[in-house]
Amino acid sequence: MDRSPAASPQCLVLGGSGYPAGHVLQRLRHTLGPHVAGTGRHPDRDGLIAVDVMNLPRLEALVRSLQPSVVLWVLKADHDEATLIDRGLANVLAVLPPTTHFVFVSSDAVFGRASGPYFEDDPPTAPPAGSATAAYATAQIRG
Repeated sequence: MDRSPAASPQCLVLGGSGYPAGHVLQRLRHTLGPHVAGTGRHPDRDGLIAVDVMNLPRLEALVRSLQPSVVLWVLKADHDEATLIDRGLANVLAVLPPTTHFVFVSSDAVFGRASGPYFEDDPPTAPPAGSATAAYATAQIRG
């Protein structure tokens, strides 16, 4: 893969094999072309790069190789959202240079209400314990 400055990704989308991130990645690729890279569990699909944010050395090598100016976190755990947020997010933040812009993408589950509209300054509120989104939303809020 060509890593010359003209072809280096400006944007790295973490979680590109997921439904929301896949759409974000597709839109960014349409707009920015080769300046967007995505990671995912299925690297053979859609040109994604295999990386696990829990694997600090591999993550660090990827960030050092790509040198993205923007990183979007659009990850969701299969089973343990709290561990993904606690360890994975810490790893990502640890390897990003201070000049890298970081965008943490979540869902409206962090507002604990059934419907919006929501605004950027609305305080997050976890849904009731035991609800389908409680563990996810609580981990996202803590992150």
